[in-house]
Amino acid sequence: MAVEIFVSQSRESILSFRTTRLPQTTAIVRSSIGRALATPLILLPPFFWCSPAHALRFTPLIVAMAPNGQGASQSFQLDNDSDGPAAVQISIVHREMAGDGKETLTDAEADFAVFPAQVVLLGHETRTVRVQWLGEPAIKDELPYRIIAEQLPVALAPAPGKGAQISVVVRYEGALYMQPPGVKPDLKVTGAEPASGADNRRKLAIDVTNSGTAHAVIYNPTVIAESGGKSLTLKTNQLDGLAGQNVLAGHSRRFLVPWPTDLPIGPVRVTLDFTPSL
Repeated sequence: MAVEIFVSQSRESILSFRTTRLPQTTAIVRSSIGRALATPLILLPPFFWCSPAHALRFTPLIVAMAPNGQGASQSFQLDNDSDGPAAVQISIVHREMAGDGKETLTDAEADFAVFPAQVVLLGHETRTVRVQWLGEPAIKDELPYRIIAEQLPVALAPAPGKGAQISVVVRYEGALYMQPPGVKPDLKVTGAEPASGADNRRKLAIDVTNSGTAHAVIYNPTVIAESGGKSLTLKTNQLDGLAGQNVLAGHSRRFLVPWPTDLPIGPVRVTLDFTPSL
């Protein structure tokens, strides 16, 4: 049996904890990472033994590489702060995003050389992972990928004491972009309408399209909504579900934000202003 608990919606980078009790997976806990790392606390009964997998770190988590020259290679760092060994596999996948933000990841092994792709870190060991772009050196648009560092559930050291053995393994999903010179986002609102959210509450649906050549992260957004002859300005703290979200180049997204209390329900016009950030 496997249970997934989503702590929050993924934005740019993801940290996952998988708690396994052989022979079955008991839980997966996933949380989002922005500029700072948020680590969920996992509590287990005292008679279980857990490997200290949460001490594994992978940096950096957001990277832009160039398709040629010195920028076509990038170094990452793996740190094992625990006392025991950890087996880690590093892979890179291409990233597509649906209108609701859900991602489809496909193999991109032919686009990159990763060395080492698998490594065993001893306790308190640090290793460098090097990534080299092997793809077309003259791309015109930004290409989005994820670099994944996943701890493998391999017993490399004997478990102390008796009782059921539970292994807590870590999976990092970083954002990696191949960015040729001169790329930039071009994000525009293409529609807006009243909608209902999963909680059956009234929402303002905002459709946006990025017709530019680079992704856009929507920082510090401000929305002007007009309906029924009334106009309201919504600040960042009123735009949960939109603020901090990512729209990949050539992609469209639909965002649901709380419908303003004082705005008449009906046909609505929306203007979006934000601080673009690659």
